[in-house]
Amino acid sequence: MPITQRLDFCATMSCCEHKTCDKEAKILAVIFDLDGTLLDTGRSTRGVLQGFFAKYGKELDTEKEKKKRLGMTQKESAAILVKDYDLPLTPEEFVKEITPFYREKFEEAAKKMGVDAANCLVIEDSLIGVEAAKAAKMKVAAVPSRREADCHALANVVLHSLLEFRPELWGLPAFDDWVDNVLPVEPIQVSGSYVGGFLNEVKGDGTFSLPDQVVGVYFGWATVDRDRNFKAIVSINWDHSLCAANRKIYVCLIDEDGDPISNQQMQIFLVGYMRECNNKELTAVDSGALQEYKSIASVSLDLPEFAHHFCVF
Repeated sequence: MPITQRLDFCATMSCCEHKTCDKEAKILAVIFDLDGTLLDTGRSTRGVLQGFFAKYGKELDTEKEKKKRLGMTQKESAAILVKDYDLPLTPEEFVKEITPFYREKFEEAAKKMGVDAANCLVIEDSLIGVEAAKAAKMKVAAVPSRREADCHALANVVLHSLLEFRPELWGLPAFDDWVDNVLPVEPIQVSGSYVGGFLNEVKGDGTFSLPDQVVGVYFGWATVDRDRNFKAIVSINWDHSLCAANRKIYVCLIDEDGDPISNQQMQIFLVGYMRECNNKELTAVDSGALQEYKSIASVSLDLPEFAHHFCVF
C-alpha cells in the first residue's frame, strides 16, 4: 500500500481495546468507509437518503445536502433531517428506520467482491455505519471521533487512530512499510503557543486544528520564531480528566540547546509515527526509554524517507 495512503490505514499497536478479535470467521475482505479518503462516501450517503425519503414522498435536495452536517454526530444529523424534511418521525425512529438502507449498501459491497458478509471486516468512523455493518453480520473496527463515543458499545474493536490497526490480528498480512521501528506518514502540521513543554492548538473559536483521531507518539520538526528548527518527538493524547475533553500535545525537542524555549509560537511538522497512545506523556516515560525514543527519531529524520520533507517544511 502506498505511503500516501497510510495515514488513513496503517498498522502497529494494540488493536483490541474493548473486545477481543473474533477469529471464528476468516476475514477475506476489508471494506473502508472513510469520508473523502478512500471512498466518496458522501455520494453513497446521498443515495441512501434519496431512497429513504422516497418512502415518505420527499425529494432529496442534493445541492443542500452536499454542504450540510459535516462533523455532526448521528443524533445531531438525524434531528436536522427530520426537521428539514418534515418527516413524521422522531430522530430515534429515523435512525432505526434508515439503518437497514445502509446495511443493504455494506452487503452490496460484499456481494460485488464475492465474499460473504461474515467474512468482511469494515473500517468505520460513524455510529450509523457501525450499526449497519453489525446488522449485516460483519466485523467492525471503529475509529470514532469523540462525538461518536457510542461506537464503543457495538464495534468489535475501537481504535484511537487507524495507525493502531494491526491486520495480522485479523488473519490478514501485516503491513510492510515500516522503516525499522517507525512508520512514514503523510505530513501533519499544527501550530500554536508553546508553553511549559506543551503546545496549545486551540483556535480562537474553541475548536481544534487536528482531527480527533490524530493520537499517538509522532516525530518530525519544530520551528520557533520561523528560523529555529529542531528535531522533535510529539506525544498527542486526549485528557478526559476535565468536564470537557482537552487534547494534550507534549513536544520534546531532541536537539535543543541554549536557553529553554517557552511562551513562543511554534509550528510542528510531523512526518513519522512511533507508537500508540497509552495515556502516558513523554514526561512520564523513564529516562532510558525517552532517550531511546530520541535516538530512534533523530536517526530516522536523517533517512531519505523522512529527510526529503524537511526541504518542503
